[in-house]
Order: sequence, then C-alpha cells, then structure tokens
Amino acid sequence: MVTARVFGLAKTGRSSKLGGVYRRNATRLTPTTRLDPAVCKLEVSRSFPCPVLYDGLSLLRSTGPWRASFKPGNYTRRRRAAYYECSGLPGEHCTSKEERPSVHFVGIGGAGLSALAHVALDQGWRVSGSDVSENVATHVLQQAGATVHIGHAACHLDLAEEEGPLDAVVVSSAIPEGNPEVVAATSQGIPLFKRDKWLARITKEADLLAVAGTHGKTTTSAMLAVVLREVFGDDSTAVIGGQVPQFPGGLGAVVGSSRRFVLEADEYDGAFAELEPLLAIVTNVELDHVDIYASEAAVRATFAKFVGRVREGGMLLVCGDDAGARSLVAGFNVVSEQRAITRLASTYGLEQGNDWCATELSSNAEGGMDFVVSRAGRPIGRATQTMPGLHNVLNSLAVIAAAATVHAAVQSAAPGGPLRLTALTNEAIASEALRASIGLQLFHGVARRFQEIGASTGCLVYDDYAHHPTEVRATLQAARQRFGSDKIWVVFQPHTISRLERFWDEFVTAFSAADKVVITEVFKARTEKAAEGQGTLTGQDLAGAIVSPPALYIPSVAAAAEQLAEDLEAERKAVGSSTEQVVVIVMGAGDSNKLGPALLQRLQ
Repeated sequence: MVTARVFGLAKTGRSSKLGGVYRRNATRLTPTTRLDPAVCKLEVSRSFPCPVLYDGLSLLRSTGPWRASFKPGNYTRRRRAAYYECSGLPGEHCTSKEERPSVHFVGIGGAGLSALAHVALDQGWRVSGSDVSENVATHVLQQAGATVHIGHAACHLDLAEEEGPLDAVVVSSAIPEGNPEVVAATSQGIPLFKRDKWLARITKEADLLAVAGTHGKTTTSAMLAVVLREVFGDDSTAVIGGQVPQFPGGLGAVVGSSRRFVLEADEYDGAFAELEPLLAIVTNVELDHVDIYASEAAVRATFAKFVGRVREGGMLLVCGDDAGARSLVAGFNVVSEQRAITRLASTYGLEQGNDWCATELSSNAEGGMDFVVSRAGRPIGRATQTMPGLHNVLNSLAVIAAAATVHAAVQSAAPGGPLRLTALTNEAIASEALRASIGLQLFHGVARRFQEIGASTGCLVYDDYAHHPTEVRATLQAARQRFGSDKIWVVFQPHTISRLERFWDEFVTAFSAADKVVITEVFKARTEKAAEGQGTLTGQDLAGAIVSPPALYIPSVAAAAEQLAEDLEAERKAVGSSTEQVVVIVMGAGDSNKLGPALLQRLQ
C-alpha cells in the first residue's frame, strides 16, 4: 500500500501546499496559506509510479523511501484542494481523469516538448497540447493517450479543463509572444512554464546527467542512456531530442525507476539555464543559433552559466580537444572556489593531455571505429562502436567516462544516500569504464543521425540532421571512412535564412568530400516565414557558389527525389554490372527527411 505523511505542519492542523499526490486510502486535506517555519517534508513509504506535485508544479518520482524538503512560504492553489484520493497499488496508474494532474503543451509536436509529453503520460498525467501542423510525433502522442489540437486557440485550454483544472501550461521556445493559448493561460492564472523552467522542475530531485554542446548532444545523451540501462542495469529516465530505436516505441523519452535522469540539455533560448546537474557533459561550444546569440562569446557565456550550476559533489566533463568547451574549465573551478563547494572538472579527447584519451584508432568491420581507452595515461581497454566518424569516437569516449564515473559512485554510495562523483578510486572507475567500453556495441544510433533509410540496386540512402557547416563536414568525413571511394551524393536543405547568411563562407566549402550536391530551397523558421523580404541569400545562390563538387539547385524536396531517381537510373546503366554503389545522404533539420523514403519508393 502506498501512503504519504506530511511533517512539520502549522499548529492549525491544516495541510501544507503539497498537491496532487496519488495515494491509497488517503484522507482529503484542505489547502493552507502558509507552511510552518520548520521545513515541511513529504515522506513516501515505498516506490510508486504516479507523480508528486509540489504547489501543483513540481513533477517528482519516488525511489522509496525518500524525503523531499521544501522551503516555507506562501503558496496558492487554484480552485481545488491540495490532495486527491486515488485507489491503486504500487505499479498501477490511476485512471480517473478527474483525479489526475493535467498539463497542456503549446508546441507539442516539436522534438523537445513531445518527449516531455511522453514523460508526463508515463507518470500518470492527463496530457493535452497543440501545434501548427500534424507530424509523426503528434500521431504517436494521440495513440499514447494525449489530446492533440492542430492550430493554436484559447478554447483548447477550456476543452482541457472540461476534464479537470489545468495544473500547468508548458510553452515551446519556438512559440512567439501573443500566442492565444499563452495569453489565455496568463489571464486565467494557470501556471505557465517555458521549457527551461519545466525541465528544472522535473529534474530537481533526480541525479541529473545533462549532455550539452553545439553538436553531438543528441547522440551522446542517447548513447549514455542506453549504456546505463542495458550495460549497468540502471533503470534511468531519459529525455532526448531525437527518436531512439532502443527506447520503448522508438520514442525520444523513457521513464525509469532509478534516480538517474539523462537529459539532452539544449542551449537554444537558454533552455538549460535553470538545470542543476550532478554531471554536465559539454561536447563542444560553437556559434550556431544566430537568431538567439550575436557571437560565439555570447554562446560561451551561456554555457559558463550552465556548468556553473553543477551541484556539490558533481562533475563537469568537457571535450578538451574543443577550444570552446575547454574554455569552460577555468571559470568552473573559480566558481567552485568562490562558493566553497567540492566539484570536479575532467576532460576527454583524442589529444594527449586530456584526462580520458582515445588512441590507436582503426576502422572495424561494422563500419565504425575501434580505439583504446586510457585514463590518466593508463590504458583501460579497447572499445568498439558501430558508428563512423571521429566525432562519434569523441561521443563514445564521453559516454564511457560519464557512465563509469556515475556507476562507480552508485556502487560506493550508501543506500538512499546522495551520489558524489568527486571521491572515487581509480580502480573503481577503471573497472566500470571497461564494462562501458564493451557495451558501446549495444547502441544502435538515433533517428536522423547518419541513419540508413534503405537500399535499392546500387544505391544506399541515409538521412542526417546536419544543418551547420561543421556538422556537414563531420558527416562527410564519417561517410568517406565507411564507404571509401564509393560515390557520395548529398542533398542539402539549408535550415533558416539567418544561419545560411551567417555561415555563408563555411557552407560554400563544406561539401568538398562529396561527389555531387543537390541544394533545395531554404527551410525557413516560423519567424522568417512571417517576415516579408527577409534575407537576400537563397538555396539557388548556395548551389551557384559551390565550386566543387558539381552542385545543382532543385527547389522542392519532392522534385529533388524525382530528379535523383532519374540520375540514379542513368548511373545504373552507365556502370552496368559494376559493384560500385552510390551513397545518397540527405542532410537538413527541416522536412528533408521526407526525401529518402520518397526516393526509395521511386527507385523500387
């Protein structure tokens, strides 16, 4: 039986503002206006799957038994008592819609909020949301039990509240000011959260392992979650900005029972600014989102604030080969000294001098790379991973270092006690690192990250999320490593006018490792679609500026698929019975992922 008790209440005997706790055989309590000056504690006697709400806002999960401490102060609730009764044994979810907490996501179809919506569903919340158009994510959410509206309208909040009052409205960073649902939530007094605030709420009580960086954070965070779950048996929760085939349903989120929470921490619009990670990984730091950041110095300053929030006993792990990431270490150590807290900074990379190093690299039969893992100059073992490219060696090394450190801390921690990553022996870390190195082979990748879509006679089709010139070069380097002298054709959909203009010179030379390039029209951001005459550069301009390899401009994704099918058929006839194949890589962060399936359909 699940029970809950409230300690440190005011002498009046009324309850504290701890709302939405699901419990069996509970007594309904009434709201109070103030907590006792003594810290109020909620104790849950054992694990249970339902969410806990603090002031109707914080989403927690128990690992039982545990205690969560809350500061005294004034709190208000909207229209209902602080507690709800619900029958159910541990392992069961409550089914009464009226008794479940409710959240509405504005921009629910995006990679960030769709994953958070799945987490809320898995933890027993009643979920609704809206987006401007349908996509795979909205369909999957509807099948999972969410109510999804196409288009934004204030009435969507009223519809959600027909089944019970809304506890929160969470808004995507892509939603502009003046959105009718945001305006309605504000006028009705419904707690309103941007993604950064909501992420901080749902991870506050967890051992947060946050993976940040301009490039590589999706793959690294997904790999870390898979290694923790499948190699170390740690039933971690994870929220990733991409679909992970090894998660249930191939989604970008999975809810587990342990205290570990793996999160892809996004710098866009400062989405990671409120997090308090136990472990922060930074893969690299470079200017990308030029609609948010004016310079690379501004990006570095934002990352510095993020790593400065690493908890007592925590660790910062950065790629020492990257100047932007490496620059964070000095400031991190200064802040630690100023705050008189014990934290650890560590580096990884291919270059000597890093705490963790990958050496003796070689291609393997799986199309990936093998390498020797060393820590503090001492070899630990050989790692094998199936993904090509030097950037994926670095991603894998970060995962080995992180997983080994975290699991060594788990093994040494007292039952129910906090994890500390700062006082571990070299032997303990080396032993866990060897396990992680061997387990890398279990990771199957992430959707749209050098993902094989399919094959036809003489042709392989891949889809990749590359939309920055650094990412384009890295993907082509990986493709050359795997496919050698085979012909590589690239279809690139520029993503946003502002990015194309800012990195024009870099884009012009980024495709030199390919044999042929097709450029489509720019995929515009929502704000760019609304602004008339913004930007002077187009996809056609980019195609004309690329000197090598030959580049062709085809405006639409559909037309590009048709043209490529014709060109590939001509290529087949030209090579005859030759074993030479053409590798088509579709790159972009917009709707370019539609091209691969369309091309294969035409070829077959």
